[in-house]
Amino acid sequence: HPFLKNEKDSLSKRARLHQMSLPMTYSMIAGEAQKVTQDATEIIKHYEDNPFLIEYTPIGYVSSNFILGAASRDSGDVQTAFKQADKLKEIRENAFVKKSQKASASAIFYHAILKMQLFLKTNDFESALAFYDEISEEISNNQQFISKPQLYDLYFQFSKLFFVVQNYKKTLLYTNEILNDLKFKDRDDFGITVRLFNLIVHFELHNDFTLEYLSKSTYSYLKRKERLYETERLLIKFLENHYKFEEHSSLNKELTILHEKLLDVSNDKFENGAFRLFDFKLWVKSQIKGTSVAEVV
Repeated sequence: HPFLKNEKDSLSKRARLHQMSLPMTYSMIAGEAQKVTQDATEIIKHYEDNPFLIEYTPIGYVSSNFILGAASRDSGDVQTAFKQADKLKEIRENAFVKKSQKASASAIFYHAILKMQLFLKTNDFESALAFYDEISEEISNNQQFISKPQLYDLYFQFSKLFFVVQNYKKTLLYTNEILNDLKFKDRDDFGITVRLFNLIVHFELHNDFTLEYLSKSTYSYLKRKERLYETERLLIKFLENHYKFEEHSSLNKELTILHEKLLDVSNDKFENGAFRLFDFKLWVKSQIKGTSVAEVV
């Protein structure tokens, strides 16, 4: 019967989609960006060769396009990553994606996250600021339809942008949005990076009392999580004691020592994850040179 034949064909293509997703997930966990690029490209082609699959799982289609862009970014293919960012914007107009507010909002946020990451990666801060102005209203109008990890990933990109251009109050606005949400549970590496990043924002704002309190609080948090690696310990120890170094006119000396130690630990495979979301070495280098991070990168 033609109907049964079509139904079986549809089921087999859905099964094939799930089958294709498994090795991509494994490659993502293993950090194999080139393999993820290949897997995501095949999955997207499977979706587009069988449009009913986009109707079946529009968020999966949107996510696959973001994964391809992110993998291209991580493998150094910035041109392809930018193309994927633009494609995510176009995907919103797909008939099946438009039917789902969550899928449409995901396309908006993934487009924004990827493009902001790419502007930061290429040190194009002027374009990043213009892009921020362009998307802010749309982000605000759609944030109720997306998950907290997506929202806070974008907020962290915003915080890094404003940190680099030395708008520390705007930086703090976004880090506080993340840290003040006590119900938010995400990957430990993200939460830890945001906490450390928040400390250096208070350092830049000369909020000494707050910095001392938050340094101790962050240290206790990491101890409870059993995630106090050498990188975190070095940064917290410096920030907690920076006023003593200033009193003894040894701040630059201590910063140089800190930079050397961070360079050393960044070569350790168990430590270098701390620099994946934000390169704290660059910040220390900017402090030594007495300039902004934007001038150091």
